[in-house]
Amino acid sequence: MRLREKGVFYSESRQSFDSYIIDSQSIEDELKRHDHFELVFIERGEGYLQMGTSDVPVRSGLMACMGPGLLHLWESSRSGKESQSLEGFVLHFSRRVIPKALLDLPEANQLKAFISDAENGLHFQARDRDRIRARMRSLAESRGMLRLARLHVFLELLAMQPNRQVFEHKGHKTKRIEVKDARLASVTRFLRLNSHRPINRRDAAKFIGMEENAFSRFFHRACGQSFVDYLANIRIQKAVKLLVDRRGLSIIEVANACGFRNQSAFNRQFLKRLGSTPSSYRKSADLEPLEP
Repeated sequence: MRLREKGVFYSESRQSFDSYIIDSQSIEDELKRHDHFELVFIERGEGYLQMGTSDVPVRSGLMACMGPGLLHLWESSRSGKESQSLEGFVLHFSRRVIPKALLDLPEANQLKAFISDAENGLHFQARDRDRIRARMRSLAESRGMLRLARLHVFLELLAMQPNRQVFEHKGHKTKRIEVKDARLASVTRFLRLNSHRPINRRDAAKFIGMEENAFSRFFHRACGQSFVDYLANIRIQKAVKLLVDRRGLSIIEVANACGFRNQSAFNRQFLKRLGSTPSSYRKSADLEPLEP
């Protein structure tokens, strides 16, 4: 995770692992990969996290863990021209603090499964948030062997959290994607900022200076899905938020605000991706939200 120099970003000195407190930071829209595990807990703020073929809304209570070498993209939600700030915690730890000999112990079965999932990237909405917050603060403040012991106990706490989901990587591992420049980051940001407009593949290709067919191949290789599917997912994600948060808007107004040319197209894409019509989704919004 990379953050702009807005607000304060506290870091512990480098030891066997690093812990950070995010205080009023903005996510920088950039493709990243690390040679360590990155674990992020969001206390406040909104945005998106993209990995493989998955797009996950970033909101309060999100816990995400990316394994070494996994390509991922954090994107900020915006209010006007300003990026929304985030608050939370970040841990960076290497494989050496969770050696195979430790994970092979019978007491470490849950932790071993968690780390295996984290290798491909995982996320969940955390329960016991107060407990997680306290544990992460204690990691930032601990020293010596106590710090290492607390890390293992904290990872076991996360391993016991229900409903974790592993990011999808259709057809390839994200870690194998080679990104020669920032074109993918630029075009995905362009799509998010302009998804309410009638943009198409030609517009996106032109934005990063590529021929249309070459762009389609490039985009599919990098994202594991077609340009059309990616754009539709962005629009449906925005529609889900509007259906819940802006109940005064009619279904057709939500469709238009998200870039759909008519209500029929909106209903068709919504049903395809969430298995429900927009009106049915709105009526059942008190249930746990679905994610395209």
